Amino acid sequence: MQNAASHRRARTLLEAWRAADVPKIHSAIAQAQSAADLPLASEEAERMELVQEAGLLIREWMQGKRTAIDLEAGLTVLRHMAHGNVAAREPVPFR
Repeated sequence: MQNAASHRRARTLLEAWRAADVPKIHSAIAQAQSAADLPLASEEAERMELVQEAGLLIREWMQGKRTAIDLEAGLTVLRHMAHGNVAAREPVPFR
């Protein structure tokens, strides 16, 4: 999965989040959403859908429509997709 589109999109979104760069966060979410048009194998399409949903959770949290618990769930999914390690937790720095 290292070079899979879902892996790259998850890493890009996490990097933008860690930098607390709002325009980059929105851009990374849009990139993940645009992947719906890519011809992906079924397993990769499912992984991409998880990344897309996590991106939407982040966007909705930034709009005040989701809770911090929802946000942490989305970030956990992204960490897993980007690094393959759900146990690797990091603080939620962006407020």
